This record gives sequence, structure tokens and C-alpha cells, in this order.
Amino acid sequence: MRDSQFINRRQFTLQSTGLMLSSLITFPDFANASAQKYKMGLQLFTVREPLAKDVTGTVKKIASIGYEDCETYGYDPDQGKYYGLKAPAFKQLLADHKMITTSGHYDFTKLFDKPADAMTKYVDQCIEGAHALGQRYITWPWLDPAFRTLENFRVLAGKLNTIIVYRSPFE
Repeated sequence: MRDSQFINRRQFTLQSTGLMLSSLITFPDFANASAQKYKMGLQLFTVREPLAKDVTGTVKKIASIGYEDCETYGYDPDQGKYYGLKAPAFKQLLADHKMITTSGHYDFTKLFDKPADAMTKYVDQCIEGAHALGQRYITWPWLDPAFRTLENFRVLAGKLNTIIVYRSPFE
């Protein structure tokens, strides 16, 4: 190869800089892409044993290692409690440690074979709990293995559709 086929370091730097600047002019949001920050989250089920022993200490430790968001589980709908704390108190505990919760696991499985009105009542209670924490998402995390049949998955789809239609924010 001849030397004329290669570019020198100065030419490379000038051409690369020109290309970068032209992309910033063409795509101005590209310059701000790295500025966007996402909150690192933790599914609290993964620390269920420490939570059962010391809710405050566990939340403090989670926050100290950099988590800013969490997903709850184990809501007590009759008491309106998460980890033994009323929803507003748990939300305050998170806020005290600069954390939020955007989603939660709610145990609909225990109501799988119960009447529709029991499911509706439970869904309402879960929505109230989620709202009290500022959660945007409610998940049904699993289906008990005893219910895992083809027919029950069809039933599950119907139940989920009923919940979505019953409480849909998109109406």
C-alpha cells in the first residue's frame, strides 16, 4: 500500500471531530443522551429475610449501596401494611433514604379459585396500597404450581383481563 492510502493522526482527528460535530447539529438530542439518569432498583423479595428482622436497617443499607427504587412484595391488604408498617409510614421510610417504589408484587394466587367478588375486593385493596406508596405498576408475580394447567392458564388470562377492564386507567 502506498502512503497516500493512509491518513495521518492529524487528518483522523480533524475528520472525526467534524463528523461528531455534524452529528450533534443533525441530532441535537444525542448530546443530552448521556445526561439521562435512570434509578437503580431492587426487588425487595431478594432481601426478604433481612426485611423480616429489621425493616429500617435493611432499607438504610439498600439505599447506602446506591439503590433508589424498589419493588415491594407481601402487602397485607386487611391492615394496609408493608413489612409491618402502614403504607404511609413505609413510604416515609423510603423517602427518608431518598428511595421510591414504582411497582409491587401482589399475591392474587390465593384468590385464584375464589369468587370474582373476592378478587375484586382484593384488587381494590391492592390499588389503594399501591396508590399510598405512589406505585405505578402492580404485578401478579406467579401462579402456584398447583394451578399450572393449560385450562388454568386460560382461566388466569380471563381473570387478568377482568382486572384490567375493571380498573383500567385507559377508559
